[in-house]
Amino acid sequence: MEGPKLIEILQHHVLRIMQQLAECQPGGPGATNKEIEEAAGLALNLPYQDGWLTWSILHSLLGKGLVEAVVIRHGKVTRHKYRLSSRLNSPGE
Repeated sequence: MEGPKLIEILQHHVLRIMQQLAECQPGGPGATNKEIEEAAGLALNLPYQDGWLTWSILHSLLGKGLVEAVVIRHGKVTRHKYRLSSRLNSPGE
């Protein structure tokens, strides 16, 4: 299997999992990278870099406009949650 095809499969898998999570619905509060990773079964159980695979897939979907980032601020700390874009359900998508 070629790399681009594998990336496409992972993107579809993450989107399918997000469609099953209530908090990831368009307009919802969003889910953290870790919550999506666990639901998708993509944890690599690495000591420091765990989560990078899911984060990278989510950001590739952000670039396509299929996922939105919800910015959460706690003092000076900024975190993101992710939800499906309403564009995902648009005709022609």
